[in-house]
Amino acid sequence: MNKEQNEKSDQEPTQSADALAIEKEQEQEQEQEQTPKISVVDKRHWAEEDQNEEDEENTGKPTYITELEKQLSEKDARITDILTKHKLAVEEFENSKARLRRELTREIETGRRAFFSDLLDVLDTLDRAIESVREKHDADSMLSGIEMVRTLFLNKLEGYSIKRLESLGREFDPNHHEAISTVPASEGVKDGEIVGVIKEGYLIGEETLRPASVAVAKADS
Repeated sequence: MNKEQNEKSDQEPTQSADALAIEKEQEQEQEQEQTPKISVVDKRHWAEEDQNEEDEENTGKPTYITELEKQLSEKDARITDILTKHKLAVEEFENSKARLRRELTREIETGRRAFFSDLLDVLDTLDRAIESVREKHDADSMLSGIEMVRTLFLNKLEGYSIKRLESLGREFDPNHHEAISTVPASEGVKDGEIVGVIKEGYLIGEETLRPASVAVAKADS
């Protein structure tokens, strides 16, 4: 009995020491967890060189070669993007040009049809005038019919912004008139006044379509 008690007494101090050691280790672990971790980056140039050498060992290529390949790949991607956009822009331009050409051709054809349609109206009036002369054998009717045709034709021209110049009795203007001849100025006629029209002139808008061929009075010096 006494022997067992002695053995038990010997074990109790050992167990207490173990418990104290475990408790101390736990406290140290808690202190380490509470202590903030600090990351240290070695920025010394030889440290970077060591890192580069390590990268070269992993890839089998010098670092500057890898960097150049990366830049080249990025530039290739940019060039491809630019070429694609350029191709799309060229296609859009060609489509727009073709569409504009079709619209212009359509407008020209419409204007051409309208112009010749107006000429047919003049021709119809001329046919009626001729038929009237044949029936009546009247010179006055023929003259009236011809004047009617001329008036109609001039009206059609005005629809295209073409007007006949009023030249007779006006002062000579080299922008609108072409002097074919000069005649002595009679009494009451100014020097440079147009006294005869050989061929009528026409304006289209504000510009001269055809200058009038005229005779101009010239005063004696």
